[in-house]
Amino acid sequence: MPSRRELRLFHRELAVMAAGLLLAMLAAAWAHGQLRTAKDSHAATRARLLADNAESLRLAGAYDIWSRYRDRYAALRERGLIGAAHRPEWMEALEKEALRYRIAPRQPVAGAMPLAGQQLYATPMTLEFTATHEATFEATWARVKALPGYPVDQACELALAEPQPGHDYPELNVHCTLYWLHIAPAQEPVP
Repeated sequence: MPSRRELRLFHRELAVMAAGLLLAMLAAAWAHGQLRTAKDSHAATRARLLADNAESLRLAGAYDIWSRYRDRYAALRERGLIGAAHRPEWMEALEKEALRYRIAPRQPVAGAMPLAGQQLYATPMTLEFTATHEATFEATWARVKALPGYPVDQACELALAEPQPGHDYPELNVHCTLYWLHIAPAQEPVP
């Protein structure tokens, strides 16, 4: 049987060991908490990094598209396809040319779905005029098609007019239908 002194030393060693074990458990619990915090922080940082990476890829793709098509976009914008319709300029130029015209309201092009908030529109126009000969018709038609916007021919009918006294040849009666295309922000349909 151990003596009292040995038992006291044993108790003291046991108490030191218990205190050491308690400190080790506290240190392990603290380290576990730090590890959990680090893991949560890592997960949040990883999620932000993935989101930033996805945004970077999206922006790089957009920049790539912009780089590839910016010259074409600028040319279409300069030609008048992109942006507001040029109805006042058309009317002024057609009146200067002394052409009879009808301009219908713009409408979305059938089958062209809005994309990125933009819609392809067509403004139907009918022109009627008399040309002294084919070269006059071609020159007038070229001036009309040079107006701001993006004209697309639908149909043109040329018919010989009744000969006028004093003319060696009959004039041409011209009746043309065309569409002025432009891209503008999509609008809700008006009921």
